[in-house]
Amino acid sequence: MRTTLQIISWLSLVALVVPSILYLAGSMELDRIKAYMMAATVVWFVSASLWMWKDTGPTVEEEETVI
Repeated sequence: MRTTLQIISWLSLVALVVPSILYLAGSMELDRIKAYMMAATVVWFVSASLWMWKDTGPTVEEEETVI
């Protein structure tokens, strides 16, 4: 699950860069790019939040008991 969310978040970051490049090249209109980038931003915030906030390491109390 974590790997899938990481892949989705990286792809959404790519989806944020590509429309701006296409706009600079004159291939897309501004309104369409705004919609794509807004959707990619929402997808990135959701997917990155789900895998970044997951606690995978030991807590401070667990580290103190090991030492």
